[in-house]
Amino acid sequence: MLRNFTATAKNDAPRVLYENEYVQVLDRDGYYYWHEKQNLGVALLVYRGNGFEFLGRFELNPAHSTELEACSITGKIDGGETARLAAIRELKEETGYQCGSKDLEELGLFYPFKSSDYRLHGFAIDVSGQRRGKAKGDGSKAEEKANCKWLSRKELLQSNDAIVGALVARWLLG
Repeated sequence: MLRNFTATAKNDAPRVLYENEYVQVLDRDGYYYWHEKQNLGVALLVYRGNGFEFLGRFELNPAHSTELEACSITGKIDGGETARLAAIRELKEETGYQCGSKDLEELGLFYPFKSSDYRLHGFAIDVSGQRRGKAKGDGSKAEEKANCKWLSRKELLQSNDAIVGALVARWLLG
């Protein structure tokens, strides 16, 4: 059973150790973590056939590898966007599928990393019977050769991306 609790740090305001236009490295009473200036995003679990197949995203993740690897379908929430609108945009951008707000199943808000205050809104979407369009990506070098492929649950869960496992677990328990 998960328990909610409030921890009070000796000093509520963290000390900035490093900062640039994108990220800060912070120290809160000896605990070091990073903070992205735009620290809110979405993560999508795309499935069809009552969850017998999941859409795997394969892209370059320079922090982990120089090869394409299975990862979660994620993206940042742009200024003025709701989490649902960002999920709809990211679904089309990264997979080529389209949906409406009512088609998204909420999986909740979670922190994907202990070493960051980054937060993700999780969503699941059933695309059974839908026709897939062209995924355009976001234009970044990391997404240049990115692609999607249908995977079994077992294949999807072999990904080293912990966000994938969190999305599947929340969807199964939903």
